[in-house]
Amino acid sequence: MDDLEFRRRLLADPNDNDPELIKTKNQSITNRHFSNELQQLDQQLKQALQVDIPDNLADRILFHQASQ
Repeated sequence: MDDLEFRRRLLADPNDNDPELIKTKNQSITNRHFSNELQQLDQQLKQALQVDIPDNLADRILFHQASQ
């Protein structure tokens, strides 16, 4: 697998466990570093998307729409 294909596949899915992808990742420090950075970014994005929704949000939205 060439570097371009490796990077494209990791950008699409940082947690891909394809044996060929893992083999390419372990071939160099640069590939491992790139993979680790993408996995960390993916974790940060997942954490950022976990937002607590207020209990009364639906009521507030409906009240706001009704008052317009």
